[in-house]
Amino acid sequence: ATFTAFHSVDRFVDALRHPSPAVRSSAASGIQSVCMVAFGRSPRPGVDYVRVTEALIPLLGDPDPDVAQRAEWALGLLGPATHEPLRRVRAHGPGRLRARALTTLAASGGEEALSAADRAAVERLIRVKLPRDRARPLDLCSASWLAVPTEDHQSIAQALGLHEIRPATFALGYDIVAHDTMDGAEYGRVYVTPAVDGWTLVLGPWCSPVDPERAADVLAVVTSLSRRYGRAQAYFFGEQGGGSGWLIAEQGAVLRRRSATERTCDADLAMGSPL
Repeated sequence: ATFTAFHSVDRFVDALRHPSPAVRSSAASGIQSVCMVAFGRSPRPGVDYVRVTEALIPLLGDPDPDVAQRAEWALGLLGPATHEPLRRVRAHGPGRLRARALTTLAASGGEEALSAADRAAVERLIRVKLPRDRARPLDLCSASWLAVPTEDHQSIAQALGLHEIRPATFALGYDIVAHDTMDGAEYGRVYVTPAVDGWTLVLGPWCSPVDPERAADVLAVVTSLSRRYGRAQAYFFGEQGGGSGWLIAEQGAVLRRRSATERTCDADLAMGSPL
């Protein structure tokens, strides 16, 4: 804590070569704190972000796994200046840094930060995994989803007006939804899951039936889906005390909408009788 409180980028860069793993990790943490541009922060004036990136990159292969992880986290928050140096590692090595360089690029800039070769490799991997892909339990600390009793994904996409559709494994789609839910990256992006027992889920913060900004639109979507498929439902669940909500419709009629929190607006959302 004392070391990172210096807020000296030059000191941190010099300390990245220190023999102590604790010091190397603290130096990377200090760079992250001082130079981070994620979450709307502006680049720190006078900092050569390419120099800082080049100093951090060797730590991606640090023999201490905690140091390597800290370097990856720091690089992922330094913004676009890291992308070209990391792409050079992906293309030319050294080999021991290439795997973490890929995950760092993905965390920092998403698909757009990857080279054409890496994007093609990811798409190939998804195609290989999809035939055996299965949904898994939802354990996000805050999750919203629609539930539709059909296994016809193309029909769901058409009914919801989804566009720019891309294949994704459950793990990838789930991680993206977690990112969007916690960081507000893409409010209108959803993931359509593999079918389970004849039902398909549509995950994403766009699907919350009790978010004041989304409630009216989700009500219209769910009632429309229920006319088409006989039934449709929407849920919100805040696993860490964030409340919960549900919307159940059949044949175009709402059976119940309820938000189980203590907010004063909850009464305005209630529809129908308890199930």
